[in-house]
Amino acid sequence: MKSKWVALLLLVSLALNFALVGYLIGKESRGGPRFDPTRDYPRWARGLPDERRDALRPIIREHFRGTRPQYRALRNHHDALRQAITANPFDAASLETVLSNMRDAHQKAQQSSHASFVEFVRNLSVAEREKLAADLARPRRSGRPHTDGNRQ
Repeated sequence: MKSKWVALLLLVSLALNFALVGYLIGKESRGGPRFDPTRDYPRWARGLPDERRDALRPIIREHFRGTRPQYRALRNHHDALRQAITANPFDAASLETVLSNMRDAHQKAQQSSHASFVEFVRNLSVAEREKLAADLARPRRSGRPHTDGNRQ
């Protein structure tokens, strides 16, 4: 009886190990890095060499310092939108107000992001700007090209 349990545990262990190995091989075969060390950078700063990113880090930091509160506010607007949509009784005027506030917040966040992008690009060399333009024209993994420097 004891040997049956040992054999069963061995089979379960082997099956789990094979599943893990298969998962890791499949993940590795997709290509590309498993971890992108620049993932915390805006997409428009990722293509630069480390020393240039380090030199431009204050601009990048300021960008994040300015955008984080705005994105937090946008999440709050999305919460308000869900509440307005599901309100019972439904109030169209309330939904219009929420959408107007959300539009204003999006515009403010976009203006701030664009200002950071302009400041960043202002500090690039001609060759770096050309590389950035080429990188932004390349399709993303989703197949859609970058349309502006405002993507996070």
